[in-house]
Amino acid sequence: MQTPAFACVACCAVLLVHGAAQDPPAVPPRWQVRGIGGGGAFFAPAISPHVATTGFVATDMVHLQRSLDGGDTWQMFDFRAVQAGSRSTVGFTADPQHLWIIDVRDDRSQLRRSLDGGVTWAMVGEPTGGNVRWLGVDAGSTQRLLLASDTTLFASTNGGAQFVAVHTDAGGLHIAGAHFAANEVFVGTGRGLLQSIDGGSSFALAAIPGLPANHGFLGIAGTGSGANVRLCGTIADQAGLYPGLTGADHALFAGVVEWHRGQTAWQLRNAGLLAGDDPLFVASSPSTPQVFWLAGHRFTGSEDVPAVWRSVDGGLSWSLVLRAAGNGNVATAWMGQGGDRSWSYGEYALGLAVAPNDPARAMVTDLGGVHATADGGQTWRAVYVTPSSRNATGQPTPRGRDYVGSLDNTSAWWLHWPTEDIVWACVTDIRGCKSRDGGERWAFDYSGHTENTMYHVVQRGGVVYGATSTVHDLYESTYLQDARIDPGGGRVLQSVDDGRSWTLVHDFGDPVIRLALDPHVPQRLYASVVNSSNGTGGIWVTDEVARGAQSTWRRLAAPPRTEGHPFALAVLDDGTLVCTWSARRTAAGAFTASSGVFVSSDAGVSWQDRSHPDMHWWTRDLTLDPHDPGQRTFLVGVWSGWGGVANNRGGLFRSTDRGLTWRRLNAWHRVSAADVDPLRPGHAYVTTEVEGLWHTSDIGAANPTFVQLRGFPFRHPGRVLFPPHEPTRPWVTTVGSSVFAAEREWHGLGLGKAGSNGVPALAGSGGLIANGDLVWHLQRGVAGQPGVLAVGLQRQDLPLLGGTLVPGPELVVWPLALDGRGAATLRVRLPPVVPGAVELFAQAWLLDPAAVQGVAASHALRAASR
Repeated sequence: MQTPAFACVACCAVLLVHGAAQDPPAVPPRWQVRGIGGGGAFFAPAISPHVATTGFVATDMVHLQRSLDGGDTWQMFDFRAVQAGSRSTVGFTADPQHLWIIDVRDDRSQLRRSLDGGVTWAMVGEPTGGNVRWLGVDAGSTQRLLLASDTTLFASTNGGAQFVAVHTDAGGLHIAGAHFAANEVFVGTGRGLLQSIDGGSSFALAAIPGLPANHGFLGIAGTGSGANVRLCGTIADQAGLYPGLTGADHALFAGVVEWHRGQTAWQLRNAGLLAGDDPLFVASSPSTPQVFWLAGHRFTGSEDVPAVWRSVDGGLSWSLVLRAAGNGNVATAWMGQGGDRSWSYGEYALGLAVAPNDPARAMVTDLGGVHATADGGQTWRAVYVTPSSRNATGQPTPRGRDYVGSLDNTSAWWLHWPTEDIVWACVTDIRGCKSRDGGERWAFDYSGHTENTMYHVVQRGGVVYGATSTVHDLYESTYLQDARIDPGGGRVLQSVDDGRSWTLVHDFGDPVIRLALDPHVPQRLYASVVNSSNGTGGIWVTDEVARGAQSTWRRLAAPPRTEGHPFALAVLDDGTLVCTWSARRTAAGAFTASSGVFVSSDAGVSWQDRSHPDMHWWTRDLTLDPHDPGQRTFLVGVWSGWGGVANNRGGLFRSTDRGLTWRRLNAWHRVSAADVDPLRPGHAYVTTEVEGLWHTSDIGAANPTFVQLRGFPFRHPGRVLFPPHEPTRPWVTTVGSSVFAAEREWHGLGLGKAGSNGVPALAGSGGLIANGDLVWHLQRGVAGQPGVLAVGLQRQDLPLLGGTLVPGPELVVWPLALDGRGAATLRVRLPPVVPGAVELFAQAWLLDPAAVQGVAASHALRAASR
């Protein structure tokens, strides 16, 4: 073995030049989505006309997803490349690399094009001024496309270089769909059918009778060309049709109509549909004249369910092919009859796609998931989870089963690790989910929590406390006004079995968003309760939480200026209370100056307003720097408002004197939080509403340097949390895509040797790259006992002192000084050159009088150069 003095020299001796990493060397290069799958609304499915197993799905949280294997796996597009919404159906052309989409960033709807199959996207000039409501692309051409604003249909016959207005409806132009048929183009609208006979250069209302008076199209699709043209549509009263309608408008349905060339009028084609059936979407494979599909809603007599119908006779009659009753022909995930959530969670279809060149392959989206078929609807499978997570077709969906999500679309607010293996996720709509294997698989394996959202959990001893609400998305842009918040309810729950069952501690009747435990008063629990109109919102406390539902609570005095919207809450080691209060808007839409940071040194009897002036309107989360032993350093995120005095107030603020003075560290539009790495002083992650995840290695500097992390693909992270048993691996909650975990770069090899506290736990982070920042963290040692970390370039598995020394035979060794908890952290900065292809092996060895032969050893770790 080499001595510690030679450790850095030995590492440098084997280093070669390595390419620079995209993100800073101190952060993970890749992040993996972790969740139960589904949970939110999915829109705009599309299937490629070139490869029928390639499909796209958009979400209500603006991320676009692509599958290359028929839905078994999905990949998220980076938000900097493209952002998708309810109308963002990918438009295919004759060139597989040439794609179109409506991009929804910055609250606009703009046209984007990709010329490399979706790897990159570029904005294209269009005539709506950022208000594209609908896009139709000719899959048989690279030159022909249509788009519509609220009132006008535009056509381009030269690949988007120019657009010409071809139809206007000042009353509102709803586009139901289009069919490109050689030199003819048909467009269904809320007023009837538009037809072009010159390739799309001009349009006129088609003179085809048969539609009921004052009716127009909800959805429409077509097949064939020339003498073989056939169109099928769903219709509704024109009075209910408007630009941008979605599947939620299924109740407008007034019938299915069909027309084909040679037929003199539209014909009503409702055969096979029952009372309570409301199809809206229509789709087809244009090259297969007789096959059409419908998707929408069915009321079964007991619940509302998404439904799909298919016709094989040109739309003359219909058969239900997605049979929700009894999960008739569906390999379900957690949503299904008998499951953790019934089919009513999906409720109705939000999109339908059929493969243009494969009429047997289709995909339907709804409020909670995505389902696909490859055999003409004979069987369906849930594609928001991985294949191994699907349940048997036609069988009751089991409850409490583990799932691995592949399409995640729900908001997560907090994560908690009751044990090393159990992870509890506080989420919206699906309430909460639990993993029993460290976050790989997730289940609704719990009882007692039935409200829409759990926002936060804390733990003392073996008791976990949770804050719940019937109101989701508190303090996001859409939930700031009394009318949306105050009718809601909320509770504090507790679990004594790591989240498997929850029981009531207190029902506030108002949303509860945060909790805090007093470190010095064992029975004291604080709760942030939200209500402005009836005077019950504020910070509440009990000193007898162990009494559960028999506990009594009292509301603390309201800080100055506040109006019932408390948020983050912390109890410092000396008993000082610190809280943020967040935004409130009046019924007229104005922000009130009721937000900020407040401090109490007398247990909430009185409060001091410690707010920076820019915090008065929309303060977000509060973080304490864990490397400041005096707990004087606060980091606070602030969002900018709109439409008045709250404008241009956003940014990250830091105080080093408990809020007496503040320094704005950046002036970003909306910063949610800054979370400091517990093992790396100065390193912090910053979350934003629409600008993704950022990192700094000098958060304490007068002007920290922030880097946007290119490896993190989702635009709206919420918090960055560090598992107590593995603080080297950060996890990120998001508002809309469940949670992400940093991909492990150091992997466990086992071969540990138990000591007084079991096998010592060693975790590592950092890659073998130029200037890489390696961190190892050890736990479960004996307080005060010495130890070493052995690192080698090879694996030898040498028997030693009743255990196995994994690294070797040439080693570098660092001493480990274990603290009072039996833990130690070692940080090593690699030089500017690193191996082109090398492995490192690491293992901790510790003195432990209770261990066999007086020595314990951690599991070994392995890492390879990036």
